[in-house]
Amino acid sequence: AIYNGTTKNIMLHRAKDYLLDTSFQSITGSTSLLRVATGTATDRLAQGVVFPSAGKLEFIDVRLVRVGAVSGRVWFSIQESSGGDATGTALATSDKIDAALISPSAQIIRVVFRSPFTIVATVQYHLVMEGDYTRSDTVGIHWYGDPAGGYVNGVARAFNGAAWANVSGIGDFYFKAYITKNDTAVTMPTGYTKKASVGY
Repeated sequence: AIYNGTTKNIMLHRAKDYLLDTSFQSITGSTSLLRVATGTATDRLAQGVVFPSAGKLEFIDVRLVRVGAVSGRVWFSIQESSGGDATGTALATSDKIDAALISPSAQIIRVVFRSPFTIVATVQYHLVMEGDYTRSDTVGIHWYGDPAGGYVNGVARAFNGAAWANVSGIGDFYFKAYITKNDTAVTMPTGYTKKASVGY
């Protein structure tokens, strides 16, 4: 609705929305634990991703599960690729999620980037998961995936503190990545100075 001080009119303007630009939604019961204590470390988990469209990455959806009493936080970043793996430099970092509040049953969680990075189409990126809770072989946050994989623009990888390698038992992690569309302000006609959203 727009207003010029004396008369009110309705002007339709498409609201900002979010395009599910790329995803991998095939899952089994397979998971990978972040921050294991022994064996091959998983200090970070990552999924390679390529976006067909350009735009701001404001949030992603991931499928996680908590095992045991976890005290700490987890978060995601979007990183560029170098040699096929994440560079270690965050282009944007998500809100930090209280790991204790993640469900002990499989749960799809929306991870929000308050200061979004503007994605360049067809460029290789990586969604990187990190945490600061105590390392453990049994207690922690697991990211769901599928051993067979099938996402053509990236693979599941784990960082052991020194190098990246394929994740044991996971070909690709579950994720849904959204690009912001129609993020333009209303163009006000001459003489109109105020506006408000009208729902139905």
